[in-house]
Amino acid sequence: MQVISSFPWLALGSLTWTILEYYFHRFDLHSPSSISDGYINSHLIHHSFPNLKNKVALSWSTLTAKVFLIVIVLRLFMADLSVGMWYVGFMMTIIAYDSIHYYCHFGGETNIGWLKRLRINHLKHHYRDQQTNFGVTTNFWDKVFGTYDNKFKN
Repeated sequence: MQVISSFPWLALGSLTWTILEYYFHRFDLHSPSSISDGYINSHLIHHSFPNLKNKVALSWSTLTAKVFLIVIVLRLFMADLSVGMWYVGFMMTIIAYDSIHYYCHFGGETNIGWLKRLRINHLKHHYRDQQTNFGVTTNFWDKVFGTYDNKFKN
């Protein structure tokens, strides 16, 4: 019973990643005031050369430090199983992020509707308007915050 009751924490971990993905991509990686940061420069290279395979994945050292801080803060407020399930959901969604992001750049055509839409939205972010479609794993937050661009079809 305790494992079943921990599934909401798994979902919350996943949701936490999606909002952080949106926030960091929109406000950190596309902020003019952050341009001197090495991680930001890597993102600029990614936008300038979106087909470089070694510039697609996340910077794991930067991300690990941020996640570690979040886990420590959460550990102060939650029971062990809650934090563990939250962390599993968070990390599973990071892995999904890297996989989807890689697919968006280098994958072939697909008939999987949600994956096709994510790919189209991400490529619009790269090739049409870098101030829209910040989400990679979901376009939910783009819709919530008004940065979703669905003007262009395919």
